[in-house]
Amino acid sequence: MSSNPHVPRLRPRPAPRGGPGPAVRRSGTLWWAGVVLVVAAVGYVLCEALAASRFPGYSYAHHYISDLGVPYESEEGRGFRSGAALLMNLAFVGQGVLLLLGVVLLLRGARGVPRAPLLGPGVLYAAGMLLVGAVHAGPREAADGTSLPHAVGAGAAIVCGNVLAIVAARASGRFGAGRRYRCASAALGVLGLLSLVMFVADSGSSAFHLLPDGVWERLAVYPITAWELLTGCTLLLTARRHPSA
Repeated sequence: MSSNPHVPRLRPRPAPRGGPGPAVRRSGTLWWAGVVLVVAAVGYVLCEALAASRFPGYSYAHHYISDLGVPYESEEGRGFRSGAALLMNLAFVGQGVLLLLGVVLLLRGARGVPRAPLLGPGVLYAAGMLLVGAVHAGPREAADGTSLPHAVGAGAAIVCGNVLAIVAARASGRFGAGRRYRCASAALGVLGLLSLVMFVADSGSSAFHLLPDGVWERLAVYPITAWELLTGCTLLLTARRHPSA
């Protein structure tokens, strides 16, 4: 560089704010975040399918997901004959723990991602799923009123999981995700929250019943699982594009 004081010094041009390059702090950590979220999504779906296969007469449309975790048989209401209740309850707990772990790793691997808006819903989601797995919601619990913690946990998990998808959409540029991810993530969160509203409204109405309860519940829950898979794959691609970061 010239020592002539009249020659201006050239400063490096800053990278675009929110672009994938400057967003990556530790690509290895982002890679592990992607792995954890993909395992959480795929593992949960497989566990639910296996538990449903061990539940004679189980209907994805008319039974609740939580019915798969009731560890006793009963012919009351929808009928409970889950043959893999322990597996399903472990899947609930594992889902919460893995999603929170994935969020923590994402925050450690990316630069400038707002911590509280992502970590708060992640913690509440994990706590809600722990309650879902630990407290059952069968006819016995409904009769003696002990299913309330399960209902609170399920509601918290559904709300916070979908809010997390919306928040992640807003922060997507910070961890190298593009416009398609942002739109898809936000759409999943909105779909989940609207479906939860419809689940509450439609299940309490006898005259105005659009869809079975199990359908509304899954439309509220599965967007969270889809978000895990979408975000996990996005983080794996980001880490692959910036292996030395």
